This record gives sequence, structure tokens and C-alpha cells, in this order.
Amino acid sequence: MNTEAAATVGWHRFLNWLETNWKYILQGAAVVAVVATVISFYYWNQGQREIMASEALSNVNGPNAADAFLKLAGQYPKTDAAPRAVLLAASDLFMAGRYADAQAQFERVLRDYPATSFRVQALLGVAACLDAQGKTAEAATRYSELIQRHPNDSVSSQARSALARLYEMQNQPEKALQLYLELTRSEAYSSFGLEAGICLQDLLARHPELKAKMNPAGAAQP
Repeated sequence: MNTEAAATVGWHRFLNWLETNWKYILQGAAVVAVVATVISFYYWNQGQREIMASEALSNVNGPNAADAFLKLAGQYPKTDAAPRAVLLAASDLFMAGRYADAQAQFERVLRDYPATSFRVQALLGVAACLDAQGKTAEAATRYSELIQRHPNDSVSSQARSALARLYEMQNQPEKALQLYLELTRSEAYSSFGLEAGICLQDLLARHPELKAKMNPAGAAQP
């Protein structure tokens, strides 16, 4: 059988199969169309909810903002706005001096929204709440963990600054020295770098023995 004849036979077999199974093909196509429609509607609806949630967040202000943020997180639980709402509630509680309540909400962000882009901010929030409650050892551990896990994140500069201050409080000036030097190098033109420079000079004035631990380039010796 030559190639042309084989192709003709194959085509006729396909037509016979199509004639026998056309009902199933149409049913399958209908199912695919329905599924595609459902998926499209889901993503459209999700997009609308994201827009509504973002608009609702932007309208929250005034007293009891934390309660409003938490209510919105409950109304839009599966949107990107939900972890942001909880983070804003935690920040509001922190500013109100309710450090334990704020810590609980920062921890909620870490627990309930593990994939959120606000995770590092929540980690800093937990450490800051412990710090504000006078739990300096726990706070120092959290700051240190944040710096180790996210060394290049902008938030780590805040953690370094806070941790250096805690080291001074714990009478560990050498550790504080190292952090202040890191900040003056990496954040030379930011407020953190400028503040670190002032704190560094104050630290050296109170602990002149630390000058011997610095090399001519201004870095701490190991």
C-alpha cells in the first residue's frame, strides 16, 4: 500500500470513529467550556474583591482603626489585602501602646499568611513588641534571627539599629560596635546610617577601649 492509499484509509477510519463518538466529543467540549467559564469568573471575581478590599483599607482612619482593619481582614480573608489589614491593625495597636495585643496580630500575620510579602515587617513587629514590653533577651533573639534570615532586606537596618541599642543595654558594647559600623557603611546616606554614626561616637566616648579594636579603615577587628 502506497503512502497516499494509507493516508486515505487512515482518514476514513478517523471519520468512522468521529461518527461513532461525536456525542462524547460534544459533551467533553461542553464540559471544557463550562470549566473555562467558571475559572474565568473566579479570577474576575477575585480581582473585583481585591479592588474592593484595597479601597476599603484606604478608607479606614480615625479612632478604633485597628478594629476596622481586623474586620476587613475577616471580610476579605483570601485577598492580598487581608494580611495587610492585620499588619496595619498590629501597627495601630503598637502606636496605642497595646504591645501584647499588637504582638498577637503580628504573629497572626506570620501564622495565617505564611506566603505574604509582609512577612519580614511582621517579624520586625514581633521583635519590637517584645522590646517595648521589656523582654530584651527575647527581642534581641528575634532581631538577630531577622538579620540572619533577611540580611539584604531594608527592614534589617531597623533591626540592626534596635539590636545595637539592646546590646548596649545588656552591656555588650563590642556587639553594638559591630552593628553600628555595619550601619554606617551600608546606610551611609540614610537616617539609620546617620543615627548609627552618632551612636557609634557616643559608644566610643563611653568605651574608649573599643577604639583599639578598630582597624585604620574604621572596621571592627575580629
